[in-house]
Amino acid sequence: MKTKIILLLLLCSGAAFAQSKKEIEQAQKNTQAKLDTLTKANAALTSANKGLAVKSDSLSKEFEKYFGLYTVIKDKVVKKEFDPAKMSIIIDSLKAGRDSLTLKAASAAMNASTSKGQEAKIDSLRKETEGLLYTVNLLRGKPAKSPQDVKQFIGTWSLVMRKVKVTGQPPRSGLVDISDEPMTKTASPLEVNPIMQITFIDAEFAEFTFKNGEKGKCYYVIDNFSPTKSYFIDFKGTKADFRMYFMNTVVGPRISFEIPGTTGVFYFGQMTQ
Repeated sequence: MKTKIILLLLLCSGAAFAQSKKEIEQAQKNTQAKLDTLTKANAALTSANKGLAVKSDSLSKEFEKYFGLYTVIKDKVVKKEFDPAKMSIIIDSLKAGRDSLTLKAASAAMNASTSKGQEAKIDSLRKETEGLLYTVNLLRGKPAKSPQDVKQFIGTWSLVMRKVKVTGQPPRSGLVDISDEPMTKTASPLEVNPIMQITFIDAEFAEFTFKNGEKGKCYYVIDNFSPTKSYFIDFKGTKADFRMYFMNTVVGPRISFEIPGTTGVFYFGQMTQ
C-alpha cells in the first residue's frame, strides 16, 4: 500500500512538472515574439528617420537657393522686404516697366508726324505708358485710393488691364493671360479697341476713352456699393454695354469684366485716378 502511494505521488509530480515546463516554454515564445515585433518596429522607425533626414537636407539646400534669389530681388529690385507669394505680380510689373520704355520710344518717334491719326496713337500710347508706370510704382509701396463713397467716383480714372480667358471645367478651371496672343479676325470691338479711361461725369453719365482715341458716353448704375466687399457697375451706351465688377484694395479698385461678344474672355486689372 505504501508503495502505491509513493508511485501515485511521483506520477502527479511528473505531470505538474511537464505542465510547468510547457508554460515556461510558451512564455518564452511569447516574449521572443514581442521582441521580434519591437525589433522590426525599431528598424522601420530608424529607416523612416533616415529618410526624413535626407528630405530635411534636401529642403535645406532648396531653402538656401531660394533665399539667395529672394535676397537678390529684395536688395537689387524691390529695395524692401516683400511677400514671396506676390512674386508673379513683381514679375508682371517688371515686364510692364520694360514695355513702358518701348512705348516711350515709340511715342518719341511718332512725335515728328503731324497727321491726326498718328497724334491719336501717340496720345493712346502715352496714357498706356502712364498706366504701366503706375503698376511699377505699386511695387514701390505707393498707395492708391479706392472710393469710400459713390460720390468719389466722379472724375477721370485710368484702366490698367490684362486680357484673360477661363480654361477648363470647374473645379479644375483657371485664368490664362492671353494679352500677347494675336488678334483674331472675329475679335469683338472692345478687344480691338479696349477702354483706356472712364470719366464719371455725374451720378448717371460716364464717358469712355478708347485705345484709338475715340470717346463715347453712356449711362451707368452702381449696384451694391461697398468699400470692403465686391460690387458692380452696369454701363449702357452705343459703344459699350456690359457689367464691370469692382473690389476695393489698398492699391486701388480691382476691376474685371467679360468682353461683350465673347465667351469666357475677360479684362482684368486695376483702375487708378
